[in-house]
Amino acid sequence: MTSAAVRVGIACVLLALLWLATWWAVTLP
Repeated sequence: MTSAAVRVGIACVLLALLWLATWWAVTLP
């Protein structure tokens, strides 16, 4: 894997975590 691919993968994971955190915050209360 190239460093660019690693950066894209990390960005995707961070975006997924951010989306899940937002969904969690909206759904639980």
